[in-house]
Formats: sequence, C-alpha cells, structure tokens
Amino acid sequence: MTVRGLLAPLSPTEVGALRRVAGGATILNFLPNRAIKRLQQLGLTETKGSRVYLTETGKKRICQRGPEDLMEPPNQTER
Repeated sequence: MTVRGLLAPLSPTEVGALRRVAGGATILNFLPNRAIKRLQQLGLTETKGSRVYLTETGKKRICQRGPEDLMEPPNQTER
C-alpha cells in the first residue's frame, strides 16, 4: 500500500475515473487515459489486459475518504 496514493489530491477527472472503476466500469477504452495513468502511478488502480481494477490502496481510498477529501483543495485566492 502506498501512503501517497491515500493522501495525494486528485483532479475532478481522476476522482470520476476512480469512482467509475469502483462502480464496475473497468474497460480501459472507456476511461480517461491521463487520469488512469495517474491513478496507476499513485497505486490506486492496475490494468490487466483491457480492464482496470482497484488495488487494495484504491479500495481504501474510496472507503476511507469522503468525496470532498478526494479532490484538490479549492483555490485559496478565489472569493
């Protein structure tokens, strides 16, 4: 398990891709390529053939974090 994968902020696209994989949308061609690559780098997903699966770290990220914790922090300069 990678601590980085549990703590790293994710973009909205990455969050969406992670949720889609968790929900069973596992066909690689139907998921955003850049997001899947980053999720793999963080150890949250793995690819086997044309399918994407959550790793144990990915499952923990989905279960232990609320939706607001998955995304990047808001821009502090906005008012």
